[in-house]
Amino acid sequence: MSTSLPARIRRPVTPRTASMDEPELDKVADDLRQFLELLERSLTQFIAHGEPGYL
Repeated sequence: MSTSLPARIRRPVTPRTASMDEPELDKVADDLRQFLELLERSLTQFIAHGEPGYL
């Protein structure tokens, strides 16, 4: 006899998210800020001159 619950009764598994400590979060924020600044410069150059820049 099986002791597992039928699929309709089983509780769905929720994915766990990784937690980050403050220094890691600061690093991610800095990297994102640098990426967005590069993207802004490249898009500005593309709009102004039709050149894709570093993209």
